Amino acid sequence: MSIDGPGRLVAAVRHRPGGLTVAFQGDLDAAVEPMARALLWSCLDECTSALVVDLTGAFVDVRGFTVLHLLWRAGRERGVRVALAGCSPIVDRMATVLTPQGVPRFRTVDAAWQAVTSSRSTTAASTATAG
Repeated sequence: MSIDGPGRLVAAVRHRPGGLTVAFQGDLDAAVEPMARALLWSCLDECTSALVVDLTGAFVDVRGFTVLHLLWRAGRERGVRVALAGCSPIVDRMATVLTPQGVPRFRTVDAAWQAVTSSRSTTAASTATAG
């Protein structure tokens, strides 16, 4: 699925038992914010327990982080665990500054899925990007 704007953002949605992985490639920024938000909320509506957003190939600006933080909060309200995976060092640093109290981050999609499907809280596991 392609989300068009001045930049380009491509999203791939993969079903997993209990939830979805949304993998972004490109720029998750103000230009595509409304479309990205609509896609992510649609995915959240479909999830039963977990949603992992893979940012391995993505740049995320402040508006993109706003969407991700609001997604995490909406997930929490619905009982769906939301986590980010594959953050580059700059994206991870921006996430630390912009969303210090939420949006757990993991180096890999597999690590994120392990955390969101385990019995422990993803907020306790958000330090997985350190080191």
